[in-house]
Amino acid sequence: MIRGEPGIGKTALLEYAVASADGMRVARVVGVESEMQLTSALVYQLLAPMFENPDLPPARQRGAVASAFRLIIPCAKLPALWKARFA
Repeated sequence: MIRGEPGIGKTALLEYAVASADGMRVARVVGVESEMQLTSALVYQLLAPMFENPDLPPARQRGAVASAFRLIIPCAKLPALWKARFA
């Protein structure tokens, strides 16, 4: 997160970083004042596009993130998870 007064070069710094990121994946998010109270809105913005690529993130992390954002509810796995967690 970059914070600062208007005009100090925040955007220029970010544009330089993107231009210098040859061969790297660059992800951008934009904060919206109306989403300020939604604590994971920016994280969702950052991770949601990765679900379009079936290889990213790996299956285990994909399931965890999807479940956290309630994109899927792994109902079939819940009993086994509860047994392992609360045994």
